[in-house]
Amino acid sequence: MDEIVPGVCYPLFLYLVISLSGILGIMLEGGENSGLMSFFVFVIMIFSTLFINMFCFHDWGSVAWIGSLISLGLTLFIVNDPSFGNVNIIGYIASMVAWVVDKLSQVYAAFQYVTAKRHS
Repeated sequence: MDEIVPGVCYPLFLYLVISLSGILGIMLEGGENSGLMSFFVFVIMIFSTLFINMFCFHDWGSVAWIGSLISLGLTLFIVNDPSFGNVNIIGYIASMVAWVVDKLSQVYAAFQYVTAKRHS
């Protein structure tokens, strides 16, 4: 399977990036269970990384992608569960997406202003 970094295939790289940013989001979100949830997500990340890497090593690309998506979904479900995780990671992701969209719209408006034809 193709590797983005030597020894790291695409499904594993994507999974690691999303998981590490999720841990960062949990820590930034705060709350009473944020430290425990970050540790829990880290443990899930270690085991999932081993399995996804094993699938990539045996050239089972489809299984590696499915495994990474299932691991991300399971982690997201556990973290957002009000009785266990009680961390609103979906709200954090939504606020980050809204911030990026706002910044892109500002850049687009500035680009339109700069490239507009000047009428005298």
